Amino acid sequence: AAAARATPNQLRPAPPFNVTVPDSMKVWARVPVPVRAHLDGIVAVRNAEPPPWWDSGFFSGLLGAIVGAVIGGVFLLVGQAVEARRKRWQRHRESLARLERRCVDYLNQIVSEKRLTTQARAAAEAKAVSWRFPRIIAVDPSFTIDIMDLDMNVRVATLNTELALYNRDVEDLVRCRQGLQPLFLEGKIPDDLWHQVMATEAAVWKDMGPHLEAVDELVRDIKVRAVMLVEQFDSNASARRRFFGLGNMKTEPLSNEAVHDARQEFEAERERLLKANRELLNKRHGVRVEFPGPS
Repeated sequence: AAAARATPNQLRPAPPFNVTVPDSMKVWARVPVPVRAHLDGIVAVRNAEPPPWWDSGFFSGLLGAIVGAVIGGVFLLVGQAVEARRKRWQRHRESLARLERRCVDYLNQIVSEKRLTTQARAAAEAKAVSWRFPRIIAVDPSFTIDIMDLDMNVRVATLNTELALYNRDVEDLVRCRQGLQPLFLEGKIPDDLWHQVMATEAAVWKDMGPHLEAVDELVRDIKVRAVMLVEQFDSNASARRRFFGLGNMKTEPLSNEAVHDARQEFEAERERLLKANRELLNKRHGVRVEFPGPS
């Protein structure tokens, strides 16, 4: 009986479970946050509440993509606008350079047209047949579109109009002469009619002389102004105004004094070149060659 009697240690009830909690643990709530706490009482554990829909990863990614696309689109449009303005300025500069070159060609052709006009007038006054006539002068309307200087556009448009009038008169006279001259040579039209036609033709050829002089003067003025606008475009001040293509799409007006001085320099240089060419031709061919001076 004594051996079967339980000891005090044997009568002590054993605990139902044992939980060991570390001094520190990590709890994930949106971001990793270290939590240090002493658990000395009842601990209630519950599941974390789900984040709102606008705070989800999908919505955040979608919103970021939309904002990025909008910002990228704005930068793309700004870049395209800047590039378009830069190309427009470049086309303006290239057109001025082409216009200056075309004016030189005009001046050279006008020298020949003056001589041919004089010869055609002399043939008409003599009631003689002739096959040497002035030629038409090419007109380029693109200058009035590509050049952004308003004053230059007006001058070029005036020049194109004067050239178109000259070309029309030349075409009409040449067509009339080419239609009647073979008939006159074949004796199919009377002499009185031929003399009447030649008198009318001589009067028109006579009026073309002053017309060509006015065109020559206009071409010289445009040529000088085109060179000045190119120099203005290439200047540092103009480059600063066009910085990144954000400058004003206008050119600075040319002063009358600067144009006058540049015109004097151009006339002096052209006269020097004509004199040198005249001396070279006289030396090579042994004949006296004369070029018309400035009008």
